[in-house]
Amino acid sequence: MGEPISNSKIYLDASATPGGGVAASLWLQRLTSFKANDAQSAEGKKAIGVGGFAGYIYKNGGGTIAITELRQDKPQFDWRKARKKRQLMQITTQDENGGVREKFLRVVVSKVDKSMDDEGNHTDEIELIYGESV
Repeated sequence: MGEPISNSKIYLDASATPGGGVAASLWLQRLTSFKANDAQSAEGKKAIGVGGFAGYIYKNGGGTIAITELRQDKPQFDWRKARKKRQLMQITTQDENGGVREKFLRVVVSKVDKSMDDEGNHTDEIELIYGESV
């Protein structure tokens, strides 16, 4: 039986865009949360005269990624600029000890929200949309 995974690395690869988006290849080290939701679910279908399910339909589409990043005076990557420039990116996650590796392709920034609390925690809540994962 394997050991529980307690650490993963998250990498960002962004291509330069003619409108001023900056090329980047970074290990995102300031994230406090990462959650990927897959929109490519399966749905069981019924048919007249068929008992139970007649088959399954796999939905097209990518999904969303929600990340929380600690804000910095000089950010590692400018999510707001990437959103404004509609910069295309790729996100890769790699579990420790050679575990599961997943790539999220055709990623764009959907929105960036700012959060602050009374304990001095300043974060950005970033929502990404991706086209497919492999």
